[in-house]
Order: sequence, then C-alpha cells, then structure tokens
Amino acid sequence: MEENNMNEKQMEEQTESEDTDDIEIEDSVSKSISIKKNQNVFNQSYQKLKKRYITWRDKVIEKTAQDKEEDALYGSDWNQLGYQRTIAGFLYTFGLLIPQMIFGIFMIPLIQYTELRFVEVGGVASVAGGLFGALYTILDLDLEASVNRFVPQYAISDPRKAMHYVSFFIKYQMWSGLFQITFVSIFILFVLIPMNSPFAWVSWYMIFICVKQYPATLGTFKSLIGSLQHKNKENLIVFYRASIIEPLTKLGGGIIGLIIGHNNPVWGEMMGLALGTAIGGYVDDFFTFTLGTYWLSKILDDYDIKIRDIYADKIPPDVWKSALWFSARLMPKTIFGSVIGWSGFMITVDNLAGYTSYKSLTDQAQNLAKFITWSDDIINGSKAAFSEAYNNGKVELTKFYIANGLKYNFWMLMILGTFNIVALPAIFDIAIPLFMPEEWRPITRMVPIYVLLFIYKPFNDIADKMVFLSGHPEINTYIGIIQTIGNLFFTWFFLVYLEMGWLGLILTGVPMDIFGFIVRWIYMSKKVLKLEYAFWKDIAWQAFVAPFISGMVLAGLISLLLYGVYPLVKQPFVGMDFLGLEGGGILIPAVILIVVLLLSVVFIYFPLYSLLGGWDDRTLNIFRKCVGLTGPSIWLIYPMYKIFKKFHAKSPFKKRAYMNIGDLAQEELKELAIMRKNNLGKM
Repeated sequence: MEENNMNEKQMEEQTESEDTDDIEIEDSVSKSISIKKNQNVFNQSYQKLKKRYITWRDKVIEKTAQDKEEDALYGSDWNQLGYQRTIAGFLYTFGLLIPQMIFGIFMIPLIQYTELRFVEVGGVASVAGGLFGALYTILDLDLEASVNRFVPQYAISDPRKAMHYVSFFIKYQMWSGLFQITFVSIFILFVLIPMNSPFAWVSWYMIFICVKQYPATLGTFKSLIGSLQHKNKENLIVFYRASIIEPLTKLGGGIIGLIIGHNNPVWGEMMGLALGTAIGGYVDDFFTFTLGTYWLSKILDDYDIKIRDIYADKIPPDVWKSALWFSARLMPKTIFGSVIGWSGFMITVDNLAGYTSYKSLTDQAQNLAKFITWSDDIINGSKAAFSEAYNNGKVELTKFYIANGLKYNFWMLMILGTFNIVALPAIFDIAIPLFMPEEWRPITRMVPIYVLLFIYKPFNDIADKMVFLSGHPEINTYIGIIQTIGNLFFTWFFLVYLEMGWLGLILTGVPMDIFGFIVRWIYMSKKVLKLEYAFWKDIAWQAFVAPFISGMVLAGLISLLLYGVYPLVKQPFVGMDFLGLEGGGILIPAVILIVVLLLSVVFIYFPLYSLLGGWDDRTLNIFRKCVGLTGPSIWLIYPMYKIFKKFHAKSPFKKRAYMNIGDLAQEELKELAIMRKNNLGKM
C-alpha cells in the first residue's frame, strides 16, 4: 500500500513538473516570438527610414537615369568603383568638425590634466619607445605592408584570398607579441633595473609599452575597412576614437595618474600623469577594435565571408609564402634602419641637453603641422584606388586618380597652409596666457618650418605608393638603407657638430628624405609609371594654378583680419573674466574671428577657385557623386557643391581646365567594373 501511495505521489509530482515545463516552454516561445516581432518592427522602421534618406539623398545630388544605369555596372554607394570613394572618405568627417570643436571648447579648462601640463611628458614617451622600438619593428616583419599590397588587388579578383592575407597577419602578430612581452619584461626587470641603467627611471612606462604588443591588431579591421574603400566607416571609427573616446580616456587616466603621483612622491605628478595618459590612450583602441569588427562583418556579408573565418581559416601556402616574400624584400631596410635608428636615438639622447623637453615640443609642433597634412590625406587614402587600378592593368585610370589626388591636395593645401602659417602665432598669443605654460611658445617658430618642408611630400607619397604597390618593395629597401646611414650622419652633424638644438631635431631627416624622393620618382618614371610632360600640362590648371591664385587672395584677407582688424576689436575685452578664466574675455572676439575666417573660405576661396577653372565637367560630376557618400557631412558638402557648380558655370577657363586624361580613364573604369562583376559572379 505504501509503495502504491508513493508511486501515485511520484506520478502526480511528475505530472505537475511536466505541466510546469510546458508552461515554461510556452512562456519562452511567446517571449521569443515577442522579441522577433519587436526586432522585425525595428528592422522595418529602420529600412523605411533608410529608404526615405536614400530617396532624399538621390534628389539632393540630382541623381539621373544615367546614374542609375551606371549603378548597375559600377556598383552603388560605397561599392561603386571610381575616385569619388576616396574623395568622400576625405570629406566624410568635415561636417563633424563643428561638434568636435564644441566638444573641444568644453575640454579646454581641463587641459591642465592632460599631457600638456608638463612639457616633458612627450619626451618620456619618446625615451620609453626609442629603447625597444627597433625590436618591435624588426619582429613585426613588415607584414602589414603585405596586407596593404595584396588586399586591394584581390578584393577585385578574389576576395576570399584577400582575407587570407589578413588572417596570416593577425595570427603572426598575436604569437610574436607574446614573445616580445616576455623578452622585454625579463630584460627590464633583470638587466636594466639591477644595472641602474640611465633608462631605469622609465621602467614601468616601458613595461606598459611592451604590453601593447599583444594582440597588436586592435586597429587591423579599421585599416582593412579602408583597404576595401568603405571610407565612411573607417573615418567614423577614427572620428569617434580620436575626437571623443581618446580625449576622455586620456583625461580620466591623467587625473588618476596625477592623484597617484601627488600622493606618492616616488612617482611624482609628472610620471603619474605620463603613465595615466598612456594607459588612457590605449583603452580607446579596444573601442576601435570592437566597432571595426562589427562594421567589417557587415561589409564581408557581400562576399559571404564571416569574421570568424579570418581567425579560423587555414592559410593557403601561396598566401603566407607571397606575404613573407614581399616582406622579406623590405626586411633588410627594416633591420638596418631599426639598428642604425637606435644608434641615432642614443646619439641624440647623449648629446642634446633637455632632450625630453625639446622632443616634446617638436612632436607637438609636428602634430599641429599635421593640420596641413590633411591636404595630403586624400593621396594617402588613395593607395587602395591606385592598387585596384594599376594591379589590374588600368594605367590611364591610375594616372587620372593621381591627377585627382594632386588636385585635391593643393586645393586643401592653400587653405590649411594659410591658416597654419598666418594664423598660428595669433592663436598661441591667446592660448598661452590662459591654458598653457609659456614653455610651449617656441612651437610658433617650429610649425612654419614643418609646413614648408611639407611641400614636396605629396609627390614623394605618390612615388612611394606606386613603387610599393607595383611589386618592387626592394627599391624602398635600398633607398631606406642609404637614408638610414645618411640620417645617422646628419644626426651627428646637426646636433653634435653644429649644436643646432631643436632645429637640428627637425632637420635631421630632411636631406635624406629629399634624396629618397628623387630616387623613387626617377625609378617610378623609368620602371613603373611615367608621368609625361603632356600629363602635367593637362592637369596643371586644375591642380596647381587655380588653387595657388585663390590661396594668395585668401592669405591676404586672413592677414588683414588677424593683424589689422582683430587688435582693434579685442580691446574692450582685454582683462575681462570669462568661463571662470582670468582674462578669458578675449575668447569672445577670438571665437567670432574664427567664424569670420571660416566664412571667408566658403564665400571667397571656394567661389574664386571655381571661377578660375578649378573644375571641368567630369571632375565636378565626380564631386557630385561623392556628396551622396559623405553621410553626416552632406549638409556641409552639398552647399559646397552648389557653390562650385554655380561659379564653374560662369568660369571663362573651362577649356583650359579640361583634363583630357579623363576620357581614357573612363573607358578603363568600365573595363574594371566588368572584370569585378564577372569575378563576383563566379563566387
């Protein structure tokens, strides 16, 4: 009886349990259905919004029936072949400069908690990086160069093979990174510190730097997105990281470092700040990796490739052999340059009193001068376009891309160079009394030197890229070895023999850079791609004449405003407090002046450039296409296009400005599109 009662009880409990499980399953299913419904509603809303935006955008850029026919052949949006992708990538974040400036204004009172608090902080990073920099460079094997060489080419003909090159790079970086961390840490702890080396005082900083060698691939997917010419996503990653995430993480790290250093005299505020900002500057790289991974996965969906394939796929022998062989032809330069460069670093540290301060000043001056190198960003961003054209046999198309790169370079150079040389001293006169120590003032003499030295750089970059992507990396190896020897001599000559101080630091690499440029250009012309006199004559008006004349007018206007009008306007605000800053009232006329200067670019430089023949119908049409790709900047780039179009219509220089090379390039672009369409069809 008891057994029967027990069995009945167990059966009842089992039945109740099954009923409960059924209820739980039903609840789970209903929740799953509810989630899917919500996801479907969200996706439908997103697709409707996206469709409305595309309709509005196509109307804004005046998309025609012919454009839609071209979409079927060349691809649409960021998949469309043509130089408009490179231009749009350059202009994509321009519209974000305003929120970036607003964010920067709010960050101004916090400058005292960043590396600008002490001039020496930048020098600490240079010392820590210089000691083991040669080791890191050598063990990297220049494999990133192989990725840059092969991915753009195979993205057209064999996308899966292109990803194999990325996979090989990632796997090598991760394994070699483990070795680097182990070796450097042991060397610091058991050699440098016990020997009381002159570098022992930056031991903790050096250990942190070496930890960054694993996985050493946090920016790989961002670069790969650029190689696939989805410049919108690449530039958004850079914007989010550099303009928002990095300043905040470095600020947070700097504040924590200052607190620790203040309460621990063994560290001190300067070293605490140096290490804190360095750690903060590393944390943001994980944001780059996360967002890059997500967006790359969406791009690779078109090729039926998953992110996990990059990590898990077996690498074919022809891929790793060709990657290593390409890198091997660069390695003699890398090894030789690293070793001799380390020797030059030691000569500099031993013979330049106040090295950390001078190095920090010249580095910051170089960073400010990079404002002008924005103009070269479009050429630097053209490597993928050059490669897909040249390595698929489209020579005239490559020349047309080079012509456009030079055109946009000098178009921006005349704006940025004018601001950098003419306006910078006035900006520092405002900033130094309010936010920065007086020790930063020498930068105003350093920046114009960097700007003037930049003039030949776009031509050097073209030669360097063409020699590189044409499969002749050994030429850069030979040039690099000779340059390294020369740089070691000029390091001694400028810093030890002539005792030129900070000017010597700036000029050390210049003579051999010019030598390298001349040799690369000659080799490119003889063996890779000859740019004949007819080419230069064909592009001269658009690329050089129109921007130069327009820039000289702009320079005269800015000089008048800064040194004629501004001193009179600022007088009522001198001594006034503003935003809690003593004497901060001067910021009011300064901000107004900046707005006026920006408006002068829009309403004087742009119209004058177009009126003087800065466009022909084809290059203006390429710019029109790029407008639709500029995303968050379309509200700024579209009015620019309207200005260009209006004054181009009135230009008396249309015939002189026409680029005849564009006719041949258009035919080759059509052939390239057919090639890609056929290869994707096979996949």
